[in-house]
Amino acid sequence: CELRDIGLGDGILPASLENEPLLLPSLIRMMQLRRADSEIPRFAFDRDEATRAQTEAIATDLPPIDWVQALMKRADECELNRECEASWNGEIHAPILEQAFRISRFVSNGPVDFRYSQAAQIIHAYKPREAPSKMVDFCVFYRPGKGSAEEQAIEDICQTRPAQSINHTDLGDLCKRPIALSIETKRPNVERDNATLQI
Repeated sequence: CELRDIGLGDGILPASLENEPLLLPSLIRMMQLRRADSEIPRFAFDRDEATRAQTEAIATDLPPIDWVQALMKRADECELNRECEASWNGEIHAPILEQAFRISRFVSNGPVDFRYSQAAQIIHAYKPREAPSKMVDFCVFYRPGKGSAEEQAIEDICQTRPAQSINHTDLGDLCKRPIALSIETKRPNVERDNATLQI
């Protein structure tokens, strides 16, 4: 239920932002740059007394509006200039993941973190014979605490698995960090680019 609400944008913004004279117009202006009919719907603001305080507390971790504006400006440049996927990953996608999972550029907020994993290959034992060599761009993974029961269980399992990895890849520390989510990014309008290349 909560994931569905987040996906729909229901109550994801603190109600205190609804009447913020400087912040809200900036958010609306940014959205309108992306789509002419954009506006922040009223249901996006959390007015539920039971969850409002929690939403306000979470909002303290939101990036500053100037960071969001600069990121969107750079994304617009990447799209306009039809920049390569590596530019999008390094300058747009990685900073968003850093914002979500890390307290600073290099330090994770907790046991969940991400890796740029474009070089991660599927261990031969797991790859179907006729399957193409597909790659992903980022992996979100779980890092168990040092000396924890979870870390020991992973170590034990790895001893019996191909390439001694908990995952389907043996890239770096992903051998010992269970992957929860693999992310393959695409540039906007990549289908149009491919069609142009074929002509």
